[in-house]
Amino acid sequence: LMVVFSLTAISVDAFYAYGDKIQDALVDQLNGQLDARLDIERLSWSVIDPFPQLSLRLEGVRLSEAHRPDQDLLRLKQLALAMDLQALLFDQKVVVHQLRLQQGMIRLYTDAQGRVHYDILPDQPPSDAQTKEPQVSSSTVAINLEQIILEDVSVRFRNDLKRQQVHLLVDRLDLSGAFSEQRFEAAADMRARIEQLRMEEQSYGTDVAFSLSTSVSVDQNVGRYQLEATELRALES
Repeated sequence: LMVVFSLTAISVDAFYAYGDKIQDALVDQLNGQLDARLDIERLSWSVIDPFPQLSLRLEGVRLSEAHRPDQDLLRLKQLALAMDLQALLFDQKVVVHQLRLQQGMIRLYTDAQGRVHYDILPDQPPSDAQTKEPQVSSSTVAINLEQIILEDVSVRFRNDLKRQQVHLLVDRLDLSGAFSEQRFEAAADMRARIEQLRMEEQSYGTDVAFSLSTSVSVDQNVGRYQLEATELRALES
């Protein structure tokens, strides 16, 4: 226990001493892995309850489109991650238990040719020479994401190919479960307001507040999408 506290104190002292350099290194590393531009105004951390969890706070977060840097994909006042401090210190693994997005905007756009503008991963994998060092570091990264929370976040979806447009203001979304690349099971509770809903140039349900609770199961390996115990309730009619 004393070793854990000592390492924690050393880590926190190192962050306050070299916080700007750590932040710049983190942003540069992420931008090197993404086909997009990420900017962070401020990064901070603290040890939180239950111990040993580490809270990492990113303030003033902006992520641009891959091929249109003047267009925002994501803009948040704060993005917070709750990580396992023990796994970070002793196993050199990044285990994220909770992801919280607060006060901002998420924008998803598909153009008239069907190209999505929110795919931020490179089209071609880098060469062996370019990926030699990142592969060494990324091999120790494990993400165990158990909860995603959105608070006061506007979600804007636009599909010019299908002529669809949805603007959703999420008061709060609590999404918890077991997430992986191909399979996940989750329970969702959401309170939101439809600000705009257009299909084929026709508007529907403008300025409608609602709540949604559901359990969802997805298995992309077999193409199965299942909803259970779902309730959709209009809060204002």
